[in-house]
Amino acid sequence: PAWDELAPMREQVRAERAHETDGGLAIKTGAGGLMDVDFLAGGGLLERGADELPDLPSVPAMLRACAKGPQVESLIDDYQLLRVVEARMRWLAGRPIEILETDEATLPVVAELVEPGLVAATLLERIEAARTRIRTTYDTVVGAGSLDAIAV
Repeated sequence: PAWDELAPMREQVRAERAHETDGGLAIKTGAGGLMDVDFLAGGGLLERGADELPDLPSVPAMLRACAKGPQVESLIDDYQLLRVVEARMRWLAGRPIEILETDEATLPVVAELVEPGLVAATLLERIEAARTRIRTTYDTVVGAGSLDAIAV
């Protein structure tokens, strides 16, 4: 089964690259990060195939091609928040970056770039909530061995 093979690969990436600290969140490679959703989309296509492959193979399109329902849409919303944060981090740093620094100099700037007027603490709360939901969904699917656990 796809999930039995994908879960150890995902865990290896997390163990090797998600170096979180008190001052930094691994929003790409950490638990509940972007890669959890990437693996769900890829695993879903391996598990189920797709009724119709998307013209533009984005992660949201791949998820929607193999699963439907409110939990899938919530997962995509959380993914899109993390993607926006990642893009703003990259813009600010001028290079690809995997760790969101949560210090008083960086986080307020990222928050303002994500949404003008957004307070850093509120952005951090949104990120943590999204990551928790993403990881719960990932664990549910992997534990069940199927996207059926979240799809309707």
